[in-house]
Amino acid sequence: PIAISQAIQAAAVVPDKTSPQLLSFQLDLTHEWLTLSFSETVNTSSLQYTGITIQDQNITNSRTLVGGSYLTPSTGGPLLGPNDPVIVIQLSQLDLNYIKTIRNMA
Repeated sequence: PIAISQAIQAAAVVPDKTSPQLLSFQLDLTHEWLTLSFSETVNTSSLQYTGITIQDQNITNSRTLVGGSYLTPSTGGPLLGPNDPVIVIQLSQLDLNYIKTIRNMA
């Protein structure tokens, strides 16, 4: 860390214009969560899990999430911070019940 007395003000700040890309995902029905891994840090306040659709390998059955909550990736506990490249979503009971009825979904 840099001591406050040694800090230098930035001459310019360049905003990030690259959107995060989804690298991988894991649907874990034992823990009842969906893990999303992105190419860079994601602000959970801008990620809407109700816009995520899960589908089977044949694309014949799908489910757009209707509820859930964000969890801390390392512990699976309540979300402690808003930004991380790995996002864990605790699935709602309604979504789980539907997903578990579909063969080849998970």
